[in-house]
Amino acid sequence: MRGDIHDIGKNIVASVVKSSGYKVIDLGKDVPNEKIVEAVERYKPVALGLSAMMTTTVLRIREIVEELKRRNLRVPVIVGGASLNENLSKELGADFYARSATDVVRFLKEIERREKN
Repeated sequence: MRGDIHDIGKNIVASVVKSSGYKVIDLGKDVPNEKIVEAVERYKPVALGLSAMMTTTVLRIREIVEELKRRNLRVPVIVGGASLNENLSKELGADFYARSATDVVRFLKEIERREKN
């Protein structure tokens, strides 16, 4: 997300998710909200993962979720990072809070199960 220049955690999650058989579209670090929303429009992902290492970037999650809703883009949002917890994640509009990369894989499997039913 814009302003967050840390990517070690994101890279770990991406590696674990890829090794679990999922395709990952990594937009990098310090990514403007608009670029994230445009990527959702373009790629139509199973889920959108956002990481917030810094407290100064946490509120960007809400901005992104609100813009997705405004554009009627329905995608589950999975968030994680040192600046987040489950309660804050819900307040920001995220669908899932991941403490670890394995949580992300578990949530992706849950999303796939929901889509099949």
